[in-house]
Amino acid sequence: MELNSTQFWERLEQSGLVTPEQATQWREDIEQSVGGANLLHPNKVASELIRTGRITPFQFNALLEPTVPRLRVGPYLLQDTLSDRLGPNWYEAIESIRNKNKWAFALSPEQLSSDAIRANPPSIEWGRLHARLEAPGLDRWEATLLEPGILAVFCDPISGDSLSNKLASAPIDFAPSIAWIRSLAASLGRLHSNQLVHGWLAPEAVWISSNGEATLRRDPIFPPCSPYHCDSISCLALDNVARFGSASPELSLPDYLPDPSCDLYALGVLWATMLLGKSPWPNSHRLDKAGWRKTHQQVLLELPPSIPENVRRCIHHLVAKNRPARFPSVDSLLKQLDSLTDKVKLVTSPNDSVAPARLAPSPRESTTPVQSATSPKESNTAAKPASSQKVSAAPTQRATSPKDTTSQTQPATKSSDSVTPSKLAPSAKVSATPTQPTPSPRDSATPTKPAALPKESPTLAQPAAAPKESAAPAQPETSPRNPSAPRPPTGTRSALVHKKRKRKPKWVLPALGIGSVVLLGGLIAVLLQSGGSPVPRPEPEVKIVEVPSNSGASPSSSNTNTTTAPSDPLAEFYTVVKDDGTSLWAPPHAGVPYSIDMFPPGPEALVYFSTDAWTGKGPFQSIQPWVLETLPDWKRLIDSVPFAKDDSISQVAIALYPKSGSEVFEIALRFHLENAKTVESLLEKLPGFEASPLPNEPKQGVWTNGEWSIAIEGLSLDKAYSTKKLTVAPKQLVQTLVEIGGRSVPLRRQMDMLLQSSDSRSDLFILAAPSFLWGEGRSLFRQTPRLQSLAQGLWGDEVQAVSFTCTASTELYGEWRAALSDSTLLGRKAAELKQALTTAPDYLEQQLIAAPPPAYWRAIALRMPQMVRAVMNNSRFGLEDGQIVSNVYLPPESLGNLAVGVWMNLQNSSEGSPAIAAQPKPQPKPENVEDLLDRPISIAFEQESLEMGLAAIASEFNDSVLKGSPPVNFTINGGAFQKDGITQNQQVRAFNQNGIPLRTVLTDLVRRANPVTTVQSPTEKDQKVVWVLVEDPNSLGGKRIELTTRTWAETNGVTLPKEFTP
Repeated sequence: MELNSTQFWERLEQSGLVTPEQATQWREDIEQSVGGANLLHPNKVASELIRTGRITPFQFNALLEPTVPRLRVGPYLLQDTLSDRLGPNWYEAIESIRNKNKWAFALSPEQLSSDAIRANPPSIEWGRLHARLEAPGLDRWEATLLEPGILAVFCDPISGDSLSNKLASAPIDFAPSIAWIRSLAASLGRLHSNQLVHGWLAPEAVWISSNGEATLRRDPIFPPCSPYHCDSISCLALDNVARFGSASPELSLPDYLPDPSCDLYALGVLWATMLLGKSPWPNSHRLDKAGWRKTHQQVLLELPPSIPENVRRCIHHLVAKNRPARFPSVDSLLKQLDSLTDKVKLVTSPNDSVAPARLAPSPRESTTPVQSATSPKESNTAAKPASSQKVSAAPTQRATSPKDTTSQTQPATKSSDSVTPSKLAPSAKVSATPTQPTPSPRDSATPTKPAALPKESPTLAQPAAAPKESAAPAQPETSPRNPSAPRPPTGTRSALVHKKRKRKPKWVLPALGIGSVVLLGGLIAVLLQSGGSPVPRPEPEVKIVEVPSNSGASPSSSNTNTTTAPSDPLAEFYTVVKDDGTSLWAPPHAGVPYSIDMFPPGPEALVYFSTDAWTGKGPFQSIQPWVLETLPDWKRLIDSVPFAKDDSISQVAIALYPKSGSEVFEIALRFHLENAKTVESLLEKLPGFEASPLPNEPKQGVWTNGEWSIAIEGLSLDKAYSTKKLTVAPKQLVQTLVEIGGRSVPLRRQMDMLLQSSDSRSDLFILAAPSFLWGEGRSLFRQTPRLQSLAQGLWGDEVQAVSFTCTASTELYGEWRAALSDSTLLGRKAAELKQALTTAPDYLEQQLIAAPPPAYWRAIALRMPQMVRAVMNNSRFGLEDGQIVSNVYLPPESLGNLAVGVWMNLQNSSEGSPAIAAQPKPQPKPENVEDLLDRPISIAFEQESLEMGLAAIASEFNDSVLKGSPPVNFTINGGAFQKDGITQNQQVRAFNQNGIPLRTVLTDLVRRANPVTTVQSPTEKDQKVVWVLVEDPNSLGGKRIELTTRTWAETNGVTLPKEFTP
């Protein structure tokens, strides 16, 4: 297609490659480099843009298509096609903010409207569920974005090649195939534990790296379905042989959907495909749908005659025709694979580029090789320094010696259907204590130990001698849902280096831990509920196994046995290194984030409690009397919540929701039970609750007593239904949960980012949006008004979400995180926080000199500067995944002293605060909205929907400009938007207004949300989205600000502001 100069530049903007401002700058640059006359020749302009790297040949060719494709989706820019490597609709992309390469799968509107995709439509929610799950052995999906003109999903690139290409050259030997099957089984287990089914398991879904690591690719956009009932479409580009060849027999039944057992069946077919180098089903390329149904029901798959009998029987377990004869779960399969390897001699594959280096659950799960243990004398010296020194050593790992267990090998049977999954071979377990790496001379010099740390640290455990008998070379599987992550013992903490991204420059900032607890101080009252008993936390059982030499010699021929440390779940997410004095501390747990299941949509703050924290037991017992005395209002509130004192509760989560036109917020509580209970047994403890069924679903609904409503998992009204989760909230709030079918709705982007960095094994986790805290949640600061002013000055407008984690055990661990509206401000904001908080101890000392504390808390007050300084000296700070992170380890007894001390300081100190940020001067109280439109405000966010962007502007304006005055209401005319085909979810990006009049901010907002992107001035008729002033008796001056359409305003005689009139 031939383009003239004007069309070329228009298409550049329509595709999203440039903004109008960038296009103007590009024209000027090209005019200077090749002359103004060449601006009239699109081919010469394109050649110059390609030469300077501003566009790629692929992008230029895309601009020549009859329909302009969308090449920019959010922060992602499509750079080139990957169809030859990955299949249709795959592209190479780059994330412009972090300059990271990505893979993208994108569908155009024409493709989305095709009959094949309409029959099996993509699911954005399915993509969000996969994006939340990050684990070793799985590809990492980052985002699912739907915009006008494109639907796209993005993932991290994977090195290596697909298993299907590997098999094209030669089959895989049975020994290395076991390692890959075990790695894939572990990956499936992570999916299944998160209620996800893979459904597309085939050689095209497995990627093998150059060093032998197996990665399981997922389809995060098309939910799996049976190939017998729909034209299965997948981004993995599977052919008919792959789709039907892995389909278990039950999938041919009417309306049957894939489940975990189907995944295990497909894994068995995949294993057989590896060993044969081709499909294990006879005449697979000639079979139609009926032929495949008959094959899976009656025909046994082919296997090489040379494989050992126990490997053959294990595959037959996987592909049994009858479901009860298969392995019941991935865990049982992993146990069988562990015992199976005792009988299999693992050798290096002839194809070194294909075979993995060693048998392991997942190559990414392996820890750093352990050096030889130090002598007892050296270990004691390293672990027990002088009292004036701070310990900097790698964490030790507590291990218990599991009992040796063996199992009988069953006799071979003729039919796989008659075989039940049992132990295929005996297994030997070797228990030992992990060795301690020898400290380097550089690490031996430790810094001065802070006063807040214990004087001595426990002696490190010495490694036990491993038995000489042969052991299974496979490490025990660690599920992300139940990893046994030991807490670092006192004095032996290690720093961490995050694996997922290269560490950015670090800043040394004191932890804001205790201050963040007090931030939602009112919520800590729920710690005090009596009557519960804490859930015991058993010591994790760790298995240490021997790994045979890679030389191919048998274990008996080796002079020494190599013993590896147990797989630490933290190693899945971090590389634990020797303390360098600047890296972040390794957290006690990682990889199991909290969920927002069964919560009504739209929470602005979340608080999660463990059993100890909820009942005020264990390490929290010391602060129970103090909280009971200082927060009676919250105690009475929680006392009124049904079921809040039940002794079967194992975890509690509280969500806070804004209440329109009020400073009072609403709450919803989600209770996790230690053991599943029937609805009938729960109702016995909830007198007065009656079923309220849905209009069209009599078996679904909620239970209500008029004031409170209770939702059970699946919204079930069946009294025989067993559940471990229920949500209690006001009736009108639960109704919003019912409207979405009880499903979870993602949080705003910054809050979700922090939620995914949490771990559900913590004792306390707080997540909040500052805009909520300064708005509807401001009543939380009723007893500590100084805390609100301090936090507002400290965080400023850039911080969009904050979180705090507390874990109390042998040590007190605190972690504070913040997500900003603009990631480019991370470094500057980190420096500001550092500068502000390093002056805190000196400021406290000046306070004590200027105003001596009252006698009743003088003993703590005089020690507050030393305590805060000790916290700061032992804190670490860094940047991680676009977040500011600070964490600290302290002695457990410091919890009570710091909590009480900070609380009393905020209530008793004289007014004033460190020079953190200048507070705005009070403005005269306005009388009407027209006078307010020229008032300047500052607002910034990286990406929000139009609806959330307007809400942020409203919150900022009412909180800063109208502080102390009635608020101005900001609304969106949804009906007018719908008539013009405009969505309220239109994304607004890189919105940054600093000291700009409100009317200009609103005008910029609606211009960015306008569906016609070629509008040069808001006065043009194509500027369809406008803002107007309409009557509203509940708003300041009797008028509100409303986003609507030009058509609606003209039709209803509403005067347009001067910005939209010629």
